[in-house]
Amino acid sequence: MSNFQSHRPGACHAIGWTLLAAALCVVGTRAHGAPAPGVGNRKIVLIAGDVHQGPLGHPPGTHEYALSARLLKHALETSPNVKGAKAEVHLGGWPRDPKTLDDADTIVVLSDGADRKREDHPLLVGDRLAVLKKQMNRGCGLVAIHWTVFVPKDQGGDEFLEWIGGYFDYESGDAPSKWYSKIQTAAALPRP
Repeated sequence: MSNFQSHRPGACHAIGWTLLAAALCVVGTRAHGAPAPGVGNRKIVLIAGDVHQGPLGHPPGTHEYALSARLLKHALETSPNVKGAKAEVHLGGWPRDPKTLDDADTIVVLSDGADRKREDHPLLVGDRLAVLKKQMNRGCGLVAIHWTVFVPKDQGGDEFLEWIGGYFDYESGDAPSKWYSKIQTAAALPRP
């Protein structure tokens, strides 16, 4: 059985979410797929974290970040309605040469969160948040998928709030959702 075939419940659902994420990664394209005027190819850097499995981790065969990143790359580069997207995949939670981020239009991270151990979150290692801050300050986009949004308030929370509008506050967030977000909703009054 290939990695794309599965008898696990929810596997097709996960692939659907992955393809939706691929659509969200495309920056600067119009509906018919041509790059926006004055815009060349868009570089999308896909970073796949390691999966931490075991008694306190994810069950085997779930959260396949490397496979999801490769699937996103394939979808972005072969979709007939997406033109000008060039994606590269980096495994292990971070590019071997972080300079590849310097000309990225969008950085996409698929990883475990910090809710079990902070060091499991690839963006909380060393100076990586500072490196990302440099990229965000120059106008790069950031997409944090699934567990990646699980960061502590004191290390990544404020940055995620600024960069992507929110994060999952697993330490002190309000129950039951624990989401901390800048997103506000306004009451809309129906008009007759």
